[in-house]
Amino acid sequence: MPGTVGDPKKAEEAFEMMLGRTPAEMRAEIAARKQTEILRAAEEARKKAEATRRAEIAEGLAETQKDLDPRKMGGKRRVTAKRFCGCVKKVKAQKKKRSEGSAIAICTSSLLWPHGKTLHSVTCRRNKSLKTQKRRATRKK
Repeated sequence: MPGTVGDPKKAEEAFEMMLGRTPAEMRAEIAARKQTEILRAAEEARKKAEATRRAEIAEGLAETQKDLDPRKMGGKRRVTAKRFCGCVKKVKAQKKKRSEGSAIAICTSSLLWPHGKTLHSVTCRRNKSLKTQKRRATRKK
């Protein structure tokens, strides 16, 4: 096994691992170990980034938590509103004849309908906001 030449303890572990196992089983175990190492490293990186974020807030570099992570503290709606307003702006700019109402309709059908939502109200000015509601599966009679 590579990397076990210098350490006799690791060499012994590798030899014991090989006894009575097929090559496929050994590869699967090695892959599982690597996956655990990758996940552990990712978790450490996430914790380090979170600590950095908290330090920035404490130092006053970021005014609020929302400035750092827009999905926190109700920010998911803001992210969706940003995408929606960007879509409306693009669609409206594509053809000069198209009104804002038709651009909103196109963006509603492409961004909200796949998630089972429909538009309740939208504001695309300085503070973008988007309120949605569930679509009815069947028509009420």
